Amino acid sequence: MKLQNGLNLKSYLRGVKDIFLLDTIVSSGSGDVRLTTTSDITGSMSKVGGSYDGKVTAVIGNEASDVDSIVSSICYAYLKAHYNNNTMSDAAASAIIPIASISRSNLHFRRELDVLLKTIDLELNDLLCVDEVPLSRIHDNNKLSLILTDHNKLSSELSPFSSCVIEIVDHHVDSNKYSWVTGMLRDIAFDSITSKALVGSTCTLIAEKYFQLNNCDSALSAEIATLLMGVISLDTINMDPQAGIGTSRDSSALSRLQSISPHDQHHLFESLRDAKWDPIFWRDLSVMDSLIIDYKLFTTPSASSKPIGMSSILQTITDFTTKSDLRLGIAQFMKEQSLSMLVVMSCIQTPAPRRELLVITDNDQLLGAVDKFLMNTSSHNLDCVLQEPLTSRMQQVLKATNQVPGGTVIEPMLCSIYTQGNSKASRKQVAPLMLAFYDSYSK
Repeated sequence: MKLQNGLNLKSYLRGVKDIFLLDTIVSSGSGDVRLTTTSDITGSMSKVGGSYDGKVTAVIGNEASDVDSIVSSICYAYLKAHYNNNTMSDAAASAIIPIASISRSNLHFRRELDVLLKTIDLELNDLLCVDEVPLSRIHDNNKLSLILTDHNKLSSELSPFSSCVIEIVDHHVDSNKYSWVTGMLRDIAFDSITSKALVGSTCTLIAEKYFQLNNCDSALSAEIATLLMGVISLDTINMDPQAGIGTSRDSSALSRLQSISPHDQHHLFESLRDAKWDPIFWRDLSVMDSLIIDYKLFTTPSASSKPIGMSSILQTITDFTTKSDLRLGIAQFMKEQSLSMLVVMSCIQTPAPRRELLVITDNDQLLGAVDKFLMNTSSHNLDCVLQEPLTSRMQQVLKATNQVPGGTVIEPMLCSIYTQGNSKASRKQVAPLMLAFYDSYSK
């Protein structure tokens, strides 16, 4: 790769955002998609995609849109937009844009991202959200390509664009989707034999791609280094061995990024951690907001079965279950998502890493099967123990049939709450286990 003359990160992001938010994507009489740019951003567009011909290559993270997904998409789109890449012929004449896979209305929940962006003089408002880009229109005009970061399977909402996927950079178990994406374009750092990610953060993989540049020292700016360093340190809990997330590749990337960033890694980590795990913030959230912040929807090969949802929260299950809108919030969330089962994963880092699981369903046979599976140590290494007193109290709340103002009836639900002894197993390990179990149960 060779450096092209280009914009700095701030100008790049703001130029891309302006193009879409000024409603400059229009349909011409022939049905093609074209960009009508004002004079002040015409120059920006020439840098965003080189010799632009109406095509758009969107770099997009997963549906949970955590900071790793969003920052990896930003940094990789910026690299692709400003450097020639001979393996990306499909995107050679595209406007390459990063998209946060989250609605604008929910972006404010990413408090750690807000802190990180402000560190390099950017704002949440500088980002482009998925509901601000007419992907369907671009796709219908055969002008869309997708690069996936921090996931390797599109969400159900974006699945109509599956044929547009041209590259993957990820560290989750390979879903084996998009078989045409192979070789260097399919960078999935996950060991299927050990069921472990080979890096703790997708941003480590993006950093390595910068390091591979012939002129890396001049290409990797302090702003990009700060973004990548902040996310890698946050994802690996600052390489805390107790967390068991960071790898030697993460450590190597952090060391090199620290030599470029003007910010201290440890201070940056602490500021991001405090924003992400702020107990006052989590206490004041509604149930619906708590569940949607870091949520993923999973389907199984059994087409007849409803999907299951998995939400990660950063407070104890005890604290979560004391929310005043608990019963109604859970019922509304599960109804909106059409779920057969909701798994709430709790993660606490102080005084020591601790994980809990809350499983909710209206199917007593399914819950019984879940109990047997999670507490069967021969099936996995999660080391789950049922919290019987807390489960009993929660069951009392969920079993009651309630009628809320407006006449809506909330049907009884069932639940089990577990302590997850293996605190090193995050959703990327737990989700495949639960999906395999659920697929087998549904057959």
